[in-house]
Amino acid sequence: MNDMKQFAGEYRAAMDRHLATHSRLADVRAALVNEPVRRRVPFRTMALVAAPSLAAAALLLWMFLPGSLSFTMGAKDVPGKEGAWLSAQRADLPLHFTDGTTVILRTGADGRIDAINEDGVRMSLNRGDARFHVIHRDNIAWFVNAGPYRVRVVGTQFELAWTPENRMFSLRLHEGEVTVDGPGMRQQRVTPGFVLQGQADSGRVVLTPAAAVTAIPSPAPLAPAVAIDPDTAATTPPGQTVARGKIQAVSRPSEWQQLAREARYEDALTAARRARWDRLLSRLDERDLFALGETARLAGAVNDALVVYRQVRARFEGTATAADAAFMIGRLKQAGGDVAGSLSWYEICLRESPAGRSAPDAAGRRMEALHKTGDLDDAARAAADYLQKWPKGSYAALAQQLVQTNR
Repeated sequence: MNDMKQFAGEYRAAMDRHLATHSRLADVRAALVNEPVRRRVPFRTMALVAAPSLAAAALLLWMFLPGSLSFTMGAKDVPGKEGAWLSAQRADLPLHFTDGTTVILRTGADGRIDAINEDGVRMSLNRGDARFHVIHRDNIAWFVNAGPYRVRVVGTQFELAWTPENRMFSLRLHEGEVTVDGPGMRQQRVTPGFVLQGQADSGRVVLTPAAAVTAIPSPAPLAPAVAIDPDTAATTPPGQTVARGKIQAVSRPSEWQQLAREARYEDALTAARRARWDRLLSRLDERDLFALGETARLAGAVNDALVVYRQVRARFEGTATAADAAFMIGRLKQAGGDVAGSLSWYEICLRESPAGRSAPDAAGRRMEALHKTGDLDDAARAAADYLQKWPKGSYAALAQQLVQTNR
């Protein structure tokens, strides 16, 4: 036993020594292999001690000094390739890395693994949003590019969004720490509890306390321009719309939309109120009305946001957007301290759109809310259901904990 302890002690000392002087994992492994034997051990003792000790050493090497990283994609864990394009066209696309890291490309997002090797990962998010849970490992670096922005990641959990049409960037940090380089910022440090937003063309940067932002701030979506009928274009005031059947022809974004596009949410909300608030609530289409709710929420106007989200549900009942609005109402309720009140809204979202964009988060937050309100049995059942549907989702760790605690 003493020999085993001394062997383990010498191994740990050698590992620490080489980690301090080598930056590449391959160099550390090579140095350990070439480490001279410092003492002799009786053959019989070696037979009993060396095998398990070397097995333990091999396990430690596998855990802490992995070889070239690799990853798999989707529920079936299809092997991924460096440089291959990744597209979450119809559903979320999970990526599982051999160092324990998980990345979930949300529906509509696409990106690419630019480089993956023993030194780390470089990834690009070309469109949409993604959720990251990066496991910290010494000497392994993670970088994520989103347009002109570059995120350097230490072990952390965060959400990232990039919209190339309006060149909007946003990052919400849950745990750990990241630094961001890009237009208007250099090595901008982000800590838990904050949301970083940037507009690439203007270089505008906003760092917002997460208490004022209940979800990752999706850049306010703008209705795409539609060709205007030549007969009416000359008489259409700039920024106004012309009804043509069921299609609205948009000449250019309105003032509030443009300000929201620049992440100037308070100014955008002020402009929306000037533009006859009641009229916007009754006439905006499904997408723009939800965007108005997002603008109010990001401006910190919780009551206005709730009014808009409820209007989305009243005017566009039965749509996926209405379910998303229910989820956002639940988020706002929970953020405001009404945990019990948030439950019914999460349940509405899940009932109306059980496989929709907001479903995983609604299920996870419902489970969390049940736990906080002391309903442990229902929380455990919700956790088991979550693990069955999203076994590698962002709330999986909490779900596993709740299931195990209730056994």
